[in-house]
Amino acid sequence: LCKRKADVSSAGLGSMGAMAVAAGVAANVVTESLDVSRNRIDDDGIHALVHAATRAKALKALNFSENILSRAIEPQCAEALKRLKKLNVSACGVDDEAARAMFTILCDPQCALETLNVSKNKITNISGCAIGDALATNDTLRVLDVSWNAIGAQACAEISRGLKANRALETLSLAWNGIGDEGGKHIGDSLGVNRSLRVLDLSRCRLGGDACMVISEGLRSNYALTTLRLDHNACGEDGGRHLMTMLMHN
Repeated sequence: LCKRKADVSSAGLGSMGAMAVAAGVAANVVTESLDVSRNRIDDDGIHALVHAATRAKALKALNFSENILSRAIEPQCAEALKRLKKLNVSACGVDDEAARAMFTILCDPQCALETLNVSKNKITNISGCAIGDALATNDTLRVLDVSWNAIGAQACAEISRGLKANRALETLSLAWNGIGDEGGKHIGDSLGVNRSLRVLDLSRCRLGGDACMVISEGLRSNYALTTLRLDHNACGEDGGRHLMTMLMHN
């Protein structure tokens, strides 16, 4: 913990080891980024780490991916999220209860989080409203990765609502979610309004020609997006034609 970027990933820490690391982080003024991924850490360990994050003077980034987060975010975690800039909880078993609590914290004007990775978890349409509310109100989040979850068209309608009001988010990944044509159309509809998004990943989302048509219509008047990923979708000839025609206007 004498380094600005402390990497103790895959070290077999367990929760006891995580508590020891947390004590060190809370006491020092050096460590800005801490990676404790793949360490078999459960609730007790993560609560020690988030408590340390509320006390640490320098810590701004926490990578907790591939550990276990089995209960909803509590007030102590909320305080940590207000201070952290980057949080990675990919593949932590995050369910809708935990996800909704996390996105509710993003609605707090004191929240400073800029990057949130909740990929490869158990987030479903149930969390859609909370995600939409967070995007509609938050003005600090720049990167959101919700890929590899179980998000569908219903959640995309809420995400689209949030994107239309959002002025901060620059990168959004919905890859590997079965949002289908209906979900794709919701996202495409927001592209005609949103002016902050720079990168959008919709790869492997089961999109078809109808979604590509709406996405193309949204991008005709969008001059913010620079990167769009649609690989491994059944766009078809009609979808491709709409996208190519859009490029003559965009």
